[in-house]
Amino acid sequence: MAEVEEKKKLTEEVKKKAEAAKKKKEKKEDHDEPLWQEVLSASLKVGILGWSVLILTLSYCSLPEKLTFGTTVIEIPEQGNIDPTFPASLLGGILSSLGIATATAKKNNGGNGGALTEEKLLKILATLNSNEQVIRVQTPIHIVGGELVKSEKPTKDS
Repeated sequence: MAEVEEKKKLTEEVKKKAEAAKKKKEKKEDHDEPLWQEVLSASLKVGILGWSVLILTLSYCSLPEKLTFGTTVIEIPEQGNIDPTFPASLLGGILSSLGIATATAKKNNGGNGGALTEEKLLKILATLNSNEQVIRVQTPIHIVGGELVKSEKPTKDS
């Protein structure tokens, strides 16, 4: 009986130590990242998000030559061609870091995301009634229905 009571006391002590360690860990996690760092991080993300949306908008819109406010005239310089690649990549990165998916694949029965399958291609080709020839190239190359024609011109090998 004494051994059973000692084991109970040991298990109770272990449980108390585990709970104390858990509480200590929770307190430590609360103080790992101060609030000002979270605010700074979020504000930088929002700033970069706004900038990239602005640049993307300007790349697709043209600005007027001048703005007039009463008697005040503000000349707007001609904008050049803006490459939207970099702002678009920043926009996608920031949105994904915020947990927003910018593009999703459609899931069909085939699981290929709505891509053109061989069956769909054959159906499309069967519906075409024209004098066109479709050449399908597979690797390794197989020529079906082709004739070998010898040329009279000398080649480099001969």
